[in-house]
Amino acid sequence: MDLIKKFINTKPLHAEIICSQFLKTFPNDIDGLNLMGVIKHILNKDEESLDFNLKSLSLNKESPDVYNNIALNYASLGDFEKSIEMLNNALKFKKSHFYYNNLALQYRQLRKYKEAIDLLKTALKIKKDTQVL
Repeated sequence: MDLIKKFINTKPLHAEIICSQFLKTFPNDIDGLNLMGVIKHILNKDEESLDFNLKSLSLNKESPDVYNNIALNYASLGDFEKSIEMLNNALKFKKSHFYYNNLALQYRQLRKYKEAIDLLKTALKIKKDTQVL
């Protein structure tokens, strides 16, 4: 996994090959599925990414990061309503400023600016409240 993470942002094609080999041996490994979903998203292969993320979700329905990743897939595919649904699911498990920020971006895409601003305010409050002094 460390080797895959090392290449994920700098050499995503290498990361894809390594992760693919890993998943041949461990097809239901949640971390491997998550990483492959991220890699495919980085490579702008969002339909493939969505498949990996949905499989990961089927194995662990309580992972807010997986819901967030699925939301990013739906947003990239233009389905902002479905993206909002997934982000709301993520927020049920973890109140993260990242998730609120991503949710605000979806509302902005739908031209629901008041909702987006309110969500950004919530994100800022959470970030401020969780920062280490």
